[in-house]
Amino acid sequence: AKVKGKIIVAFHPHLYSRTRDLLDEFASAFSAADQVLIAPIYAAREVDDGSISSSMLAARIRATGTEAQALDSFDAIEKALAEARAGDTIMTMGAGDIYKVADKLVV
Repeated sequence: AKVKGKIIVAFHPHLYSRTRDLLDEFASAFSAADQVLIAPIYAAREVDDGSISSSMLAARIRATGTEAQALDSFDAIEKALAEARAGDTIMTMGAGDIYKVADKLVV
């Protein structure tokens, strides 16, 4: 079904290794979105070795033609989502506490 406004996704990547290994797949998976807001990678059991970042994922998504931005906190994502207009569809997906962003949007 078509939506009236933009499709905006707030995404919380899970694990550095998964984000790195599936970088191209993640980038193409968001091709139907108009805008992707990416939280810092949820490390869980891993240590950041510098081989991947949310900024790198955002750049790869932008290379497919979809607007994407890596943000440094959930608060920053909430502020960006506050710009959504009537008719826009907002989806949150991913690991960790990204659901809390959605909880704050529901009024």
